[in-house]
Order: sequence, then structure tokens, then C-alpha cells
Amino acid sequence: YLRKVCGHGVTIFESSSEPGGMLRTGVPKYRLPREVLDREIGMIKELGVEIKLGIKIDSLDNLFNQGYDATFVAIGAHRSEKLGIEGENLPGVIDSLSFLREVNLGKEVRVGKRVMVIGGGNAAVDAARCALRLGGEEVSIFYRRSMAEMPAHRNNVEQAKKEGIKIEFLVAPISIKRGEG
Repeated sequence: YLRKVCGHGVTIFESSSEPGGMLRTGVPKYRLPREVLDREIGMIKELGVEIKLGIKIDSLDNLFNQGYDATFVAIGAHRSEKLGIEGENLPGVIDSLSFLREVNLGKEVRVGKRVMVIGGGNAAVDAARCALRLGGEEVSIFYRRSMAEMPAHRNNVEQAKKEGIKIEFLVAPISIKRGEG
């Protein structure tokens, strides 16, 4: 909009090695095909928007000192909430966004036969669906509220159920313990 309608020079600073932010690292390919995302990014580039990859901005003052007149901060939601319970830092326990980032960037990710996902948002549902695709045989989502209060998109939840993912409502863990296996 700033480039096309207003004619401003626009530069996007992306901390990742690939453009797209959470659409690339947080949304699985089966929900957002990479060809679609790449086409959208291509259209933005064709407008004359410059995209600089692998750059983390630590200071807006530095941008102004480099001659930029204005900034729009769109940092995404790349940080998961901690549960604040015993055992959340055990081996084999990973937050959904980190898990999705690893999967979406093509890194080798292994899951166990039984996978438990805690949460009710799209990141939780996407993590469960990816775990199933990576070989999880029994994948369950545990959510502390009711289905009506679940923030994930209905279609995403229904697809997860059709794929065989179990969803337990009105449950919340109080600790995570490592057992045999």
C-alpha cells in the first residue's frame, strides 16, 4: 500500500533467511502452499519493495540515521507462552512455534509415537497436524477451555479431527514428568 498507492520507497527487513515471516515459518505448507506465498511475495517485490533478509533490527535510531524517514514495526508473534509448570524444559518438550519453524524451514524433526499438544490456537492445531504427518501415531490436543472458546479456526480444528487427532477439552496440565520412553 505504501509503495503502490502512496509511492513511498519501502524496505522490509526480515530476520529470517527467507521472506514471509510467520506465514512461512508458522503456517504449514498444507494450509498455505509455498507457491501461493512466493507468488504474493513476488508481487510485492515487483512493486519495487526491497526485502533484506537475515537482518535483525535492534535500534530504530539506526534506521533513522541511515536515512529512513518512518518505520512500521510488524514483528509477528514468534514467541510462545510458557506454561509455568514443572517439567516444561525437559528433553522432548518443545513449544509449538519452534516446532513449526523447524518443520517449515525443512529441518529434520522427529516426533515420538505418542504426541501431546497443549493449547487451543492455530499453532497448537498446526503442530498436532504436523506431528501426525511426521509419524506420530497417537496425537492429542489438550485445551483448558471448551470447544466454543477455542481460538483456532474451525476448519483447521475439523480437519485435525478428520485426520484422527483427539481433542480433550477442559483439561490443563499441572506438571510434565518423564516416564519410560
